[in-house]
Amino acid sequence: MKAIAGLVIGFTAGAVTMAMRPKVAPMFTEVARPLTKVLLKRSRLGLERLRTGIARGSESIEDLLAEVRAEVDTELARGQAGNDSRSVSSVEIKAVDAESEQPEAPTGRTARSPTPD
Repeated sequence: MKAIAGLVIGFTAGAVTMAMRPKVAPMFTEVARPLTKVLLKRSRLGLERLRTGIARGSESIEDLLAEVRAEVDTELARGQAGNDSRSVSSVEIKAVDAESEQPEAPTGRTARSPTPD
C-alpha cells in the first residue's frame, strides 16, 4: 500500500511540475542569468586582485633577493681584496651551504625485506 501511495505522490508532483513549468521557468531564467552574471563578474574581479597581489609579492621578493646578492657580492669582494679575514656573511653562507649538503634525516619508514613464500 505504501508503494502505491509513493507512486501516486510522485506522479502528482511530476504532473504539477509539468503544468507549472511554462509559468515558473521564465522566472528562474530572469533571476538566474543576472545572478550568474554578477557571480562571474565578481569572480573575475577577485582573480585580477589576486594576480595583482601575487605580482607585487613577487616583485618584493625579487627586490629583496637583489639586495642580498649585492651585499654578499660586496662582502666577498672585500674579503678577496687582499684581506685574509673572513666576513661574518661569508662564514654564514658557507654554513648554510654545509647544512644543505647534509644527508636527509630518516623518515621512519623501513624497507621491507622479501618474505619467503
